[in-house]
Amino acid sequence: MIDPDDPSNWCSRCGMNVLHGHKCRRPLLQQTIDWQLQAKCLEVDPDIFFPNRKADHKEVLDTRAKAVCKVCPVKNACAEYAIANNAQFGVWGGLTTRERRSIRQQRARRAASEPTTTS
Repeated sequence: MIDPDDPSNWCSRCGMNVLHGHKCRRPLLQQTIDWQLQAKCLEVDPDIFFPNRKADHKEVLDTRAKAVCKVCPVKNACAEYAIANNAQFGVWGGLTTRERRSIRQQRARRAASEPTTTS
C-alpha cells in the first residue's frame, strides 16, 4: 500500500506530493533521497529550474538555475539522475533539457561504436 506521508513520495524540488501530481513531474526514487536532500535547489524558488518554455525570460532563469547548480555539492548526481531517467523538463545538475539530450545521444553513439564481446 502506498503511504502518502512517506517522504519518498514528496518531491525535493517543489515539495508537493508526487502521488497527487506536482510541478516537476519526476517521481522520486527511494535511492536518490539522500543526495537530493543535499541539493542547493531546495534553498531557492523551484520555478527557476522549470521555466515556461515560451517565457521571454527563460534564458535568464536557466542562467540563474545554472548558477545555483554550479555551487551544488550534488550537481553530478543530479545531472546523472536526470540523464538516466530522461528528465524532459527543467535544469538538472546544471544541464538544460537540450544539453542532457545531447549527452544521451553522445553516449548512445559511443556505446554503438564500441566493439561487443561475445563469450
